[in-house]
Amino acid sequence: MLSHDPKDRPSAEEALKHPYLQPAEQQFEMLCKMGNQPEIKTGNLKSDVVRLLNSDPKDWRSQMNADVLQYLSTDPLKGKTFHYRPSWTDCLRLIRNVKEHWQDRPRPRPELFYVVDDPEEYFLNLFPNLPVEVHRIIRSCDWKERPDLKEYFI
Repeated sequence: MLSHDPKDRPSAEEALKHPYLQPAEQQFEMLCKMGNQPEIKTGNLKSDVVRLLNSDPKDWRSQMNADVLQYLSTDPLKGKTFHYRPSWTDCLRLIRNVKEHWQDRPRPRPELFYVVDDPEEYFLNLFPNLPVEVHRIIRSCDWKERPDLKEYFI
């Protein structure tokens, strides 16, 4: 928006779609919808988006408390533990899975449930730059035209 040349500036409509100007709920929904894309689910290395997302070598799991990660990685109804890799696509899958199954957690709920408390707030505080980075990558490709992602772009 600060570019000297007006043609290099986003329109007001484009600027309003940027995560900096979106409410947390919308940022979180975008991350969840990204985590549900077929290429993200499978970790398809032929996808430019998957490669770009995973180009950051930082292991997102190191930012989480190990006990919380273990809790969020376990399906309490099936007793199955999912093993998330250090890739950012796996981080998006975890975020999506937690959102979709958060209320399925059986009662009584353990202390770790209340450590997370609100998945939206928890993940956006833990990974504050993730919505911006995901938005930047998607903005540069044709995924922004996908019906379930289109609302976050022009």
